[in-house]
Amino acid sequence: MSGNLLKALQALQNSLLQAEDIVKVHEARLIEKETSSLEPRELEDYRKMWLELDQKRDILKSLEAELGNNQISQSFYKCNVDLPRYSEQVTQMTDRWHRIQSQIDSRACDRQVYELELASYNAGLETLLNIPIKRTILQSPANIVREEASDIQSRYIKLFTHSGDYYKFLGDLMKNMEELKSAREIESLRMQLEGEEARSIRKLSQERDEVSASLRMEYAMLVREKREQKEELRKIRLCVRQAEEMRRKAEE
Repeated sequence: MSGNLLKALQALQNSLLQAEDIVKVHEARLIEKETSSLEPRELEDYRKMWLELDQKRDILKSLEAELGNNQISQSFYKCNVDLPRYSEQVTQMTDRWHRIQSQIDSRACDRQVYELELASYNAGLETLLNIPIKRTILQSPANIVREEASDIQSRYIKLFTHSGDYYKFLGDLMKNMEELKSAREIESLRMQLEGEEARSIRKLSQERDEVSASLRMEYAMLVREKREQKEELRKIRLCVRQAEEMRRKAEE
């Protein structure tokens, strides 16, 4: 029983370490990148990161399966194994995993929204630039020139007004993008990750010590029981031997 329990606990701890390594690598990659980037290749990078995480979801499933292992759930009370603590670690790891995927989705969505808005702006600008100039053949040359000049001036004013609106819109959009990648947000995320990492390391170390102490106690109990069983067997054999001797004496 103790051997199976130890193997189950080791498998659970190994899965926790594997999941933590994957989460830490992707968290570091997100910190290294800007919060939102306007580079076209960044969108493809985020898609690849998301697919990598999704392909490794079996590790999360393995964590949940190993946490529900009968060897652990039926024997934790005998060995003082703090099962809720392991459950909390698995929950925290799952939450960090989902936060990474949400952050990737958010950044990819920001990039797609920017591309759509830029395409809309370009289409509107192209439409304004392609407005045909009206010509009236029956009018005098002077009137034609005046009307064309007036039409051109109206088009210019309209184009200038719309351009100002679009430039203001792009300026606000760029400002919002800069605010999203502010140093305060990145620093806060880094501190949070470092704190969670330190807490996880301390908990894992403490739990390993507790499991080792519990296993040593169980081993000592088994040794003591074996020694007592040997003593019982010796006494039984002695009684049998004495009975044999008494029987032989009685026969003589």
